[in-house]
Amino acid sequence: MIFVFTKVMEKQSIIAVADSSAETKGTLKDRYYRTLYECLLRMNLTKPAKLDDFFTLLFKSLKSDLNADRVCAFIRRLLQLSLMTDANVAAGILLIISELIYSRKDVKLMFFSQAIGLDDSDDEVSLIPNKKNTGYDSIHRDPRYTNAVASPVFELKLLS
Repeated sequence: MIFVFTKVMEKQSIIAVADSSAETKGTLKDRYYRTLYECLLRMNLTKPAKLDDFFTLLFKSLKSDLNADRVCAFIRRLLQLSLMTDANVAAGILLIISELIYSRKDVKLMFFSQAIGLDDSDDEVSLIPNKKNTGYDSIHRDPRYTNAVASPVFELKLLS
């Protein structure tokens, strides 16, 4: 059976799941964030009037998320989306990212320590990736396992 959702139905179902999973932990929360991460690729970013609710939901969800790796993966995906959208939507995305980095000190530390290419073990610039640190995998389904902090944030260079 194939399920066909319109964009309105998809947004409403994500909001409903967000409301029901606010107090839960574990796999339901992980599935919610995986769905939200996947939904970022399918969003129609050409109609900014319809994005207000979605961006509000995204910001509140990421601000309350305890997994900093997952938040960094969302930031990387948002940076990639800002490169492909109109200037007004990209400005909104960058505003969300700046507010997330401002409100989450752990994300700020993780994000910008890897943005300059520092290795955690000996604080030297590392040009050869570690075996556990294989680089950012932008097509991975689960944002926890994308290794978003494993490589420098080249998207910022493209935006400047």
